Amino acid sequence: MDWKIYRFAVKIEAQTRVEKIVGNKVPEGHVLEVTKMSVTNITAGGDVLELGYIDVAGEDRVICMAEATNQHHHHITGQVFLMAGEQPYGRIDEAADGDDCYFICHGKLWPVE
Repeated sequence: MDWKIYRFAVKIEAQTRVEKIVGNKVPEGHVLEVTKMSVTNITAGGDVLELGYIDVAGEDRVICMAEATNQHHHHITGQVFLMAGEQPYGRIDEAADGDDCYFICHGKLWPVE
């Protein structure tokens, strides 16, 4: 069975205190095996960093979260699979205007029959 590459990587400049960066939806007929997912505020530390996905009903589902002094980066550990129609996201709480924020989600799109 052949898989396709899923790649979403974006850098934003924070404009609000809470920044939620949302990736592309998993296409119909596929399951996304997430191999890398991270959120980073390179400018400042001490943020609450959250990784999750939006389900097909539009609800946020948290996968993991971190809060620590001088915390700039958070990533998933373990395996995550997203179904068709779901969207990965990274969220940064306590961002300041102008902070450089990144969200990355890479993986393998497996066809389902």
